[in-house]
Order: sequence, then structure tokens, then C-alpha cells
Amino acid sequence: MTNLEYLSNFLTEAYGTVCFHNDITDGYIEYAKETGKQIETLSVYFPNRLDLWNSLVKERLTSTVGENFYERYIGAQNLLLCPVNGSILLVRFIKDGKTLGITIDETACALCGGIYDVIQYFIGNTINGRILDRPNNYCQPMLSNNGFYIETGANIKNSIESFLTEKRSPLITKENGFYVAETYTTQPNENGQVFELNSREYLSKIQAYFSEELEKVQEIREKRRAEFKKSLQHMTKENWAAFHQARGLDSIPVQ
Repeated sequence: MTNLEYLSNFLTEAYGTVCFHNDITDGYIEYAKETGKQIETLSVYFPNRLDLWNSLVKERLTSTVGENFYERYIGAQNLLLCPVNGSILLVRFIKDGKTLGITIDETACALCGGIYDVIQYFIGNTINGRILDRPNNYCQPMLSNNGFYIETGANIKNSIESFLTEKRSPLITKENGFYVAETYTTQPNENGQVFELNSREYLSKIQAYFSEELEKVQEIREKRRAEFKKSLQHMTKENWAAFHQARGLDSIPVQ
């Protein structure tokens, strides 16, 4: 099982996502063996009732899971748009059997509740020290379909790994056969804090072998973003107020 397959299973069980693995619609390609190149793709859709006005999403999700796709996630009920929304396209780039990195592109509108960090964890990126709070994640926890929950103020990595351990599911480690991105440690800042960050050097390595594929991913991302943005015109002031309240930001002005 790869990082992306594991992520697909986790998000589907927790948030009712509809996922597509290695689909040509998402830029997946099968290469000749002599090239030494491989890619793995995963499109993740967080269904909302607003997607009924997004033709790209509606057609794909309806044909896969049925007309009531927007009822799959408990937190999206009674909302046109909930904080768990949009789509994410992930691509794993492999050369000569070695993973160079996993890229992530999203269309979500303020995907919060620690879910973005959950995705980062499963694709092997460092989230050490990340806490569910403002301003990066907002402090409002998000409900899940399977009981997974990150409390306000909780360490996100610890929450994920405690849940996985309880379910007797593997953690994302090299020892368990998963890809884990290389990291580097920063110098202490003025407060004496030291941060562990993911190296960005992998982007140049991917570019060296997969420049055309990266351009294709960008095209897909921009098209999906445009369609998602267009669907937002159906949000009323009441819809926006409900959306902000659901993500714990009652004081944010209605868009």
C-alpha cells in the first residue's frame, strides 16, 4: 500500500471523500519501462451540496457514487458549503524506483480543522509541532464519520497516530514501507525555537524529469479552481454566515 492509497482509505472513512487513484483524468500516465519514470495520482473530492453547481465535480461524483454524493459526510449536512470542501490533486513522482516527492494542489475554500495537515502527514511531510489553532488551521474541530477527532489545541500528529494505533493501522514511517520526505532543521530564532521543515529540493529534481507532467497538473488545477470559484456565486449571505460559523469564525465578514 502506498502513501496515496492509505490516504485515500483514511479520508474516505473519515470524511466521506470520493477518491480516484491513477486516473488519466488526473494526469496519470503509464511510461515505457526503459524511461525509469512512474507517477501515481490521487484526486480527492470532499463532497458538498454546492458541487451541484460545479459541472466537473457533479458529473464525476454522480457517475461514481450516485446523485446524493453530497450526503456522504456528516459535517456537510444542512450546509451548502462546509469547511471540509473542494478537491485536492496529489501526484507522486518516481524515477528509477525512487520517490522524488509528492506534490499537492487544492481548490478548497479554507480547508481547516487540521485536515490539510492530515493530508501532509499521510504523504510523508513533517507536521511535528503542528497544533489545531489559529491562524493556520482555525480552532474549530471537524466532525468525522468514523470518530476521528482533533481537539482544539491538540497536537495534530499525535492525534492522527493515536487514532491509527488504536485501530491497529500502520503509522507513516520508512520502517513501515512508506515514503517520508527528507527534512532539515532550522537555526534557533530569537525565541530559541528550532523548527523541522521539509526540504524543497525535491521540486527541482521533479522538474528535471517531469516538467511536462507538472505543466499538465497545473492546467488541471487551474481549471478546477476556476470551476470551484464559479460555483461560489450561488452562496448567499446566509450560506456564508453558516460556513464561517461551522469553521469557528463567527466574526469574519460575510463574503
